Amino acid sequence: GPFPVSTPIQLGPLANGLYTLELSGISVGGVSQSTPTAYSWRVIGSGPGVAVVQGINAITNQTAFSATVGGESVVNYRWSLDGAPFSAPVSTAVPLEFEAAEGMHQLLVVGILAGGAEQDPPTVIDFEVDVTPPRPVSGFLGVLLIEDRVRLVFDEPIDSDPLSLSVVGSLVENVDFFQITLFPNGIDLTPEAGVGWQSDLLNTQLLECFVQDLAGNQAEIEGEYLVA
Repeated sequence: GPFPVSTPIQLGPLANGLYTLELSGISVGGVSQSTPTAYSWRVIGSGPGVAVVQGINAITNQTAFSATVGGESVVNYRWSLDGAPFSAPVSTAVPLEFEAAEGMHQLLVVGILAGGAEQDPPTVIDFEVDVTPPRPVSGFLGVLLIEDRVRLVFDEPIDSDPLSLSVVGSLVENVDFFQITLFPNGIDLTPEAGVGWQSDLLNTQLLECFVQDLAGNQAEIEGEYLVA
């Protein structure tokens, strides 16, 4: 059931692996958030002989990797990418380097102690390589009426930090007509309360939107709207 926002979230103990926690906010009026807010993290075990790998994000637009491998009492390691045979033992002084194409991948790393004892099971790192910029799915062409809402939808989640918006033409000085609310896969553009379109603005406007996905890929997208 619903919980007060002051209620702490307690998890664990958690085994090694990648986890995602989804939260849905509820307003005072009882309206639930349409798309949950998601938090993802990875649990990597600790202790003698357990390999700790640093330098690989859960989602990235990198295709070449150079990670460090360490861990308590770990002096060497072996590794395997996407089910390939494990490498020969490698010193922890040597970075773990490899290349990966776009898609989901799994890296297994086995820590080795000075006496030769090997970690079992291995450390598992699941990650995604995404080199494709976000692409529009819908909402980039249409007719705007006073107080209309325009939803720009993309084919993947976008990052709110580098988001920018501009309206080219006679609305260029009134870009504050819009409020921007991010959704997991889209943006809502809603005229501010009490602000309406002026009769001399009834024409075609060009909307430019700059977005970035969670892997860091950027896209600049344009759409035409008829203000009516």
